[in-house]
Amino acid sequence: IFDDKANEWRNYAICCVCCDAVGKPAAIIQKFPNKSDQVKNHLKKCKHFIEEQGGIEVAFKILDI
Repeated sequence: IFDDKANEWRNYAICCVCCDAVGKPAAIIQKFPNKSDQVKNHLKKCKHFIEEQGGIEVAFKILDI
């Protein structure tokens, strides 16, 4: 989570899995508001998260989709 504000109440966040896979500077480019639906939306599309979890079925089960 960053000090940068997405709006008056929310900060920006980056995906830890993306940060580990591509490095922090590249992950910062893909930052998103720290809101549960935004986080879930990112993880649903994140190839690094899906690979780390062992496949799309497992990743979606974790995200409860």
